[in-house]
Amino acid sequence: MAQVVGGIPKAFKSRLSHLEAIIMDPWDLAETIHDKVLKNTDTDSRWVDKLQLSGPGTWAERADGALIAYQDILQGWSKAYETTGYARGFDVTREMVDEDKDGIIEDAAKGLRVGAIATVETQAAALFNNAFATNGPDGVPLCSTAHNLFGYGGGTVANRPTTDVDLSVTTLRTAFQQFMQFKNEQGFYISRTPGTLLVHPNEYFNALEIIKSAGRPDTADRADNVVPPTRILTSAYLTDTDAWFLLSKDIEGLLLLWRRKMETIYSYEARRRTLQVDADMEFDIDFHDWRDVYGTSGG
Repeated sequence: MAQVVGGIPKAFKSRLSHLEAIIMDPWDLAETIHDKVLKNTDTDSRWVDKLQLSGPGTWAERADGALIAYQDILQGWSKAYETTGYARGFDVTREMVDEDKDGIIEDAAKGLRVGAIATVETQAAALFNNAFATNGPDGVPLCSTAHNLFGYGGGTVANRPTTDVDLSVTTLRTAFQQFMQFKNEQGFYISRTPGTLLVHPNEYFNALEIIKSAGRPDTADRADNVVPPTRILTSAYLTDTDAWFLLSKDIEGLLLLWRRKMETIYSYEARRRTLQVDADMEFDIDFHDWRDVYGTSGG
């Protein structure tokens, strides 16, 4: 929503609605990932805590009249999200208006909108760029060979191959198999269905051939390609060109926390005869549960 501060001369005011329409034009989300691989959630608070709990283990047999055996609910790790503000602006001078430089002004407005999208996309990709090096709330990176389960069952679970591998029919099948054997903190198998493959643009045609070919592209035998229907997403903001990620259909633990989506403020600086166009937004992108992704940095 636009906010207008103070009095604005008529020459500028007549252009405000046009500028606002350009800046706030619905984001072209066809080629973005932040709205597809992250759970978008609104918040009124700058800080949001996510706490991981584990319930009782497997049930014990109970004889007639015997007491029910109780187990405590165990508390594991916690994740504190903290939103960060981002802002940018530009000036529209009286000379630009008088000389009818609407093309320049429109380009600046479009640039402000595109810059906002690029900012969110960069941060979304950073979650995956750091997926093999930056520790998460459970003490290991988002993609790891040893996520510790703190529940009564104990043990570890991997969402990354022991040796990183390039994308192929065989490695993608392995990823599907591993994904369908993820466990919760109690050590129980959970139902998470993979549905999205995220790759760098350099791997797009490889991914397309693996998933969309009618027959298996890795063999001359007459074998059907039985890879389940999978959406392919690309991001040029991924820094490792052969890293790839298989993601859940229903994302729960990878979060885009919006405290404030893009808003604009228009103000007039009389001494410089300049309209100031400012925009800001506030959000955080991070993860509190690794079970939405299986990833590898490539071979």
